[in-house]
Amino acid sequence: MGNLTSSDILKLGLWGMLLVGLFIAWKWELSGSIIIFTVTLIQLIISPALLTSWAMWIAPFTGFLFYFSWAHTEEEQLTTPLLNKKSRTNA
Repeated sequence: MGNLTSSDILKLGLWGMLLVGLFIAWKWELSGSIIIFTVTLIQLIISPALLTSWAMWIAPFTGFLFYFSWAHTEEEQLTTPLLNKKSRTNA
């Protein structure tokens, strides 16, 4: 087994950050998805050959789902108080 190069260490560290982004997204969807997208972009800048790997797209797709979940939840929180006010005035 050979020694890791600095490029390999950087790529491994980025994968670790990607996992951290996934764990953070479990609690805070927007923050985690931003981390996931940023790390994915950095990985693709460093190694464009990753575009051809199907496994590379699992994390960004998951990040998109977390972002969509955050946007949907945010939309509900913005519209729910208005609906509650209308229902209180009609009752």
